Amino acid sequence: MGRVVLCIGKRAENPYFFDKTCQNIYSIEELCYVFGENAYLLDEDIVDKWLVKWIEDECKLTELARNLYTMLNQKVSAVAFVGTILEYTGYFSKEKIMQIEAVLKNGKNLSLFERKKAKADYLVKRKKFALAVTEYDSLIKELEGQDPVLLAKVRHNKGVAQTGLFAYEYASGEFLKAYELSGSEEDYMAYLAAKRMYMEDQDYIRFMSEHTEGYEISLVLEKQINKILEQWQTAPEREHMDVLFDYKENGNRNLYYREVEKLINELKQDYRECVTN
Repeated sequence: MGRVVLCIGKRAENPYFFDKTCQNIYSIEELCYVFGENAYLLDEDIVDKWLVKWIEDECKLTELARNLYTMLNQKVSAVAFVGTILEYTGYFSKEKIMQIEAVLKNGKNLSLFERKKAKADYLVKRKKFALAVTEYDSLIKELEGQDPVLLAKVRHNKGVAQTGLFAYEYASGEFLKAYELSGSEEDYMAYLAAKRMYMEDQDYIRFMSEHTEGYEISLVLEKQINKILEQWQTAPEREHMDVLFDYKENGNRNLYYREVEKLINELKQDYRECVTN
């Protein structure tokens, strides 16, 4: 059984926007969770009077806010500031708080570029693909003509973000640029996979016949695709689709269309979340 966490303070009516991860936060526990998950992104900017004011006005944690205001005047480090919030809430164990503080201390050695990349990668993890693409574009401008190895990684990750937006043709272009910089088979396979997703079968076959240098990698890709298709056969989503088709075939068309509309609305909502804040 997991550890029970008692919530303190109030849920905020007006959220605190945490710009490091581009998300709104509505409670002190949510703030602690975000700190724990993204300690490597935190820097001295987190010692912020507006955050303290939000804790006081929205979360109604007057005592904590008073302590933090004192720390602001003393110009304490991010480690001490974040540590105080974590210890006050009791959201994490002492061992976990020490781990987070250690990450914060080590994070001082990260460059601004490394922090930006970490933020973009985290946005991909949260499926905030459009925001991630914008971050990667900024990084690409900074890197152009400098570090080809690092630039290849950024372009690859941008391609991953674009696949999340179903922009496979654009993604293939990024994977190709990454491959041209790195010579990595992983980049080339991603390039072929993106091609495979947006091209008609006959066009893809024609493309491969004209690019025989990628033949061996394409065989590995096809094996991976077949494995994914096999896994799909037993996936819960596949079973759901089978039920829907049964509704349609057995004359339950009203139920079929109602369920399809529900599924489409869920997919639309997921997509909106991917392209907005």
